Amino acid sequence: MPPIYTSFLYLMTYSFLGWICESAYKSIFQKKVINSGFLNGPLCPIYGFGAVFILLLLTPFKNYPILVFLLGILSTSLLEYFTSWLMEILFHMRWWDYSKHKFNIKGRVCLLNATLFGIMSIVVMYFVHPVVMNFYQKIDSKVQIVIAILLLGLLIIDGIVSTASVLNMNKSLKQMQTFLHSVFENSVDTMNQKLLKENEVIIQNLIRKRNHLMNAFPTIKHNYIDLSASALTEMKEKIRNWIDELKN
Repeated sequence: MPPIYTSFLYLMTYSFLGWICESAYKSIFQKKVINSGFLNGPLCPIYGFGAVFILLLLTPFKNYPILVFLLGILSTSLLEYFTSWLMEILFHMRWWDYSKHKFNIKGRVCLLNATLFGIMSIVVMYFVHPVVMNFYQKIDSKVQIVIAILLLGLLIIDGIVSTASVLNMNKSLKQMQTFLHSVFENSVDTMNQKLLKENEVIIQNLIRKRNHLMNAFPTIKHNYIDLSASALTEMKEKIRNWIDELKN
């Protein structure tokens, strides 16, 4: 059992490697550079937690590769399912959806991804981690502690900023709904150009944030509000038309 600071460095290392793999995969298929994951920085913590979880749980079974593969499927699928459920509870969004894949469970996990995670468990356990472990064994413990503290600080800051951005997006969506409802209940004449322009800026920021999230999570859906490009564009066009009406 490595010291907690070394385990944290393992977590950050695999979060970074996971970010590289996922970003590269999505960039190739979308034919543009994609910053994958929830955070702004180059980290996908779910891969880091998954790797550390596998190493802690499955190292006792290291002499049985088939068992590592099967338990890797089970453990990573449980982690992915729980993460999907928790993020939906926190943000009212389905960040990924495997409903179109065969043999899925409520769209949160599917057999294809589970199998890939099982293969990754084998790769991490027998090929990647020995190299990572050997690398950190060459670094003095005091240096590891300093690096771990710095990375923890950056992770906390990024987590706060990224979470605040999504929560602010939810707040803006509710504000936009309230505004549109107010217009339909009354009339455009009761509005002023300043208020309309403020909401035009809000919808422009929403479209920008939505596009960023869609790059990282192409199947993301809000539980209560339509996040489709057409719906947000329609809102923007309505506000622009109302502004033009008031000008005339």
